[in-house]
Amino acid sequence: MKDINLAENQKATSEDKEVLVFIAPDGKTKSVNLEGNIGVLTNPSVDWPNPVFSSDGQNQVQIDFSNAERDFGYSLYVADKNGANRKRIVKNHEAITSPCWSADNKSIYYIQAKSGQTAIMQIALESSEPKEVLSESGIIIDFVLIKDGKIAYLLHSDTRNDKIGDIIVADITDTKTKRILTKATKILGWLP
Repeated sequence: MKDINLAENQKATSEDKEVLVFIAPDGKTKSVNLEGNIGVLTNPSVDWPNPVFSSDGQNQVQIDFSNAERDFGYSLYVADKNGANRKRIVKNHEAITSPCWSADNKSIYYIQAKSGQTAIMQIALESSEPKEVLSESGIIIDFVLIKDGKIAYLLHSDTRNDKIGDIIVADITDTKTKRILTKATKILGWLP
C-alpha cells in the first residue's frame, strides 16, 4: 500500500472520493481509499480520534475536551476532511456528545448536558448560536435524525438500572408532540 499525507497532498484529497476511516496502530486517524492509498486525516498539530464525517465526505466534526484551567470544557470543532481549517463552533462547560450532521450538511446536532438535564442541540454552520431542539429530565443516550424531519432518541429513564430506557420519536419543529415507541424496556444498545 502506498502511504500518502492528505494534508500535504491536496491532489489526493480531491481524487479520493470513497474512503474508509480507521484508527491506525500509531494512534492517528487515517483513511484508506478503494485503491489502498492511506491518508492521514489529522491536522499536524492535533489528532482527532473519532471524527464524524458529513454525508458528502468533505468535512468532519469532532468533540474536544480540555481540562486546562483557563479553557476548561467541551468544544465542538469542524474541519475539512483532512483536518485543515479547524474551527471551534461550540464551547460548553458541561458535556457534549454524539455529534451528527443534518441531511443537507448545513447543521450539526449534538447532545449537551444542561444543569441536570440533557438536550439535543442544533447549530447551523453559518450561525454562531446553538439552539435547543428538545430537552429531557432524564439522560439522552443517543439519537438519530430520521426522514420527514423527525428525530428518534434513546432516553435513559431509570437511574438505578442503566439498561432501562425508552425510544422516543419527535418532530424537530414540534418536539412537544412525542411518541414513545418502547416503555421502560431493557435496551442493550441500538444501531441508529
